[in-house]
Amino acid sequence: LKIKTGQDVVALGPYTVETRFGLIEEAVSGMPGADLQGADGILGFGYSDFRRSASLMKTLTRRARPSWGIVQPADEPILWDNVFSVLTSETAGELQVSCL
Repeated sequence: LKIKTGQDVVALGPYTVETRFGLIEEAVSGMPGADLQGADGILGFGYSDFRRSASLMKTLTRRARPSWGIVQPADEPILWDNVFSVLTSETAGELQVSCL
């Protein structure tokens, strides 16, 4: 699996932030990550307090990510609770974030 870092705007309900995420360059059959073929990126929700963590939850709960040179517009809301859950079945999925 070959991954590089991308940066773009992500919209989630009323929240719109500029953030970083993993871009899948290559998934080789039979190798770790091969089951991600057909996907083009990895948007991480798991929170990590590492300075350069690409966690979307870290970006959603901060006005700025200084190590990336990213500052969110002052008029955009930020999450006050670092809470999310993912529900999935064979045919559908749902993401619940904070109080959305």
